[in-house]
Amino acid sequence: MKQNADELVIMSKERQHKEWYNQYGKKLALIEEQLNEWLLDGSEESKRKAAGFFHEDENSGYLHTEKVAIISLFLAAYELEKEKGINDTILNKNMGVQELVQMYTEMKFLIWNLEFGWDNSEQHLLNYIMKNKVSWYTVQFLVYTTAFSKDIMINKIIILLQEGVTE
Repeated sequence: MKQNADELVIMSKERQHKEWYNQYGKKLALIEEQLNEWLLDGSEESKRKAAGFFHEDENSGYLHTEKVAIISLFLAAYELEKEKGINDTILNKNMGVQELVQMYTEMKFLIWNLEFGWDNSEQHLLNYIMKNKVSWYTVQFLVYTTAFSKDIMINKIIILLQEGVTE
């Protein structure tokens, strides 16, 4: 029986998924556990190990999963914070994988609320940033990965932070 183009595409995608699972998926829980240990340890050495994990080409396949991609984003923000001389980095908050995923999710929805102009969204976002001591560098990473209109949102947040909206 002759297969049509759609069936061939589906079979190819299924084969790719199986290959990914065999190479990465089976070890995913262990990788998340190792990242969590490094993050919770809090030492500079552990932070470097966690950040370094994503600089190794053989680990790039793990970025296809939501949690690991989110952790990668926070680690990139951490590296930029360190480069810019920020002492109270995003990784100094003693948060593991779950807590960072939670922060990402909360910030994503706060950014969307601001983007769509919902009531008090400016104040809620500003309060969250201040309460959690989220650096401007981390905010930028979050906007660039969550907002629909990235440049517009960056400008809105710059104005918001400069004005320091009050309750």
